[in-house]
Amino acid sequence: MNNTPPFTLTNKLLTLVADISEKVGRLSVKFEREQNLRLRKVNRMRKLKQQGLILRIGGDKNGHWQVVTQ
Repeated sequence: MNNTPPFTLTNKLLTLVADISEKVGRLSVKFEREQNLRLRKVNRMRKLKQQGLILRIGGDKNGHWQVVTQ
C-alpha cells in the first residue's frame, strides 16, 4: 500500500493555499458585517411599521414603503 499523495507540495502551491484562505476569511467577515446591517434595517422597518409610521403599498417584490401622514 502506497501512502504517497498524488501531488507535490511546492512553495507556490502553499502560497496559493494561504492566499485563498486569507481571502475566504475576508469574505466571511464582510458577509457577516453585511448580514448584521441588513438585520438592523429589517428590525428598524418592522418597528416603524408597528408604530404606524410607514405602510407597505403593493407586494413584496414590486411594492414600496410609504410614510403615513397624520
